[in-house]
Amino acid sequence: MEKKKLFAAVLAMLVLCLTLAGCGGKKEDPETSIKVYTKALLHEDDEALKKVGMKKEDVHKELRDGFADGFLSTSGGYYTREQANRIAESYIKKLKKVDIGASGSKVDGDTATVELSVSQIDMTPLNDASLIRRLQRELVKHKEIKTREQKLDFATDFLAKTVEELNVTGAKSIVVECKYDGKIRMWVPKDPEKFKTDLDEALVKG
Repeated sequence: MEKKKLFAAVLAMLVLCLTLAGCGGKKEDPETSIKVYTKALLHEDDEALKKVGMKKEDVHKELRDGFADGFLSTSGGYYTREQANRIAESYIKKLKKVDIGASGSKVDGDTATVELSVSQIDMTPLNDASLIRRLQRELVKHKEIKTREQKLDFATDFLAKTVEELNVTGAKSIVVECKYDGKIRMWVPKDPEKFKTDLDEALVKG
């Protein structure tokens, strides 16, 4: 009987410990949290996504739509959404090559700042006039491509390949203002939308 009481008491303590956030444990440091959060957004890493409570399909759609929207707004209306999405998929693959680092965290209660660094994707080749000449030379080799739609489809594949071949180089840092989220027990950006905007700008070189 005494053993049953003891087991019941231990079980009750275990349940209480699992229920209470942290159970006296230490908070994860802001640097680790922000690296995980960024890894979820850029690498679509399964473990990181689970930790921050994001769905891969939602993150992927946001990345794809964000790139495609920007591309369509500057392409003069020539390309379709489907073509823009194909180029965006190449960019998403490139994001997985980006290195992520964090340092210099400063904590003040349940708020903190972290210096996040990411390597940059060198977009210079996409802005080079020689890119058009290269595309024109490639089109000349394919006599079977005659219609406007065929040429745009060829150009889409050409641009997607060019994006895949872009260099990931250097590093750019941004300061991230964070808050502690007790629900997922980690530090997250205080303003997620501002964080994404700052991160997008830091990722692009040229």
